[in-house]
Amino acid sequence: MPKSSALTRPSRFGSAVLVTVLSLALTMELWRAVQESSRRGARLLLLPGLALQRATTREPEVHETRVALQAVASVLQRELV
Repeated sequence: MPKSSALTRPSRFGSAVLVTVLSLALTMELWRAVQESSRRGARLLLLPGLALQRATTREPEVHETRVALQAVASVLQRELV
């Protein structure tokens, strides 16, 4: 029985990357279609994702905001000089 080489059979990593890229592309197209739609029913498709986002994110604390603003100011100073 001949052995199959890595070039003739898909790897698990390659398959996972392909599935990830395709699902991201589909999600982006769905998001764009819903945003451009004037139908209220289309926006219902976004509710699960928005609910998950709300459940997994929080407002930054004051010191975190200060660090972020200092970082942006540093980048702008370097870029504009």
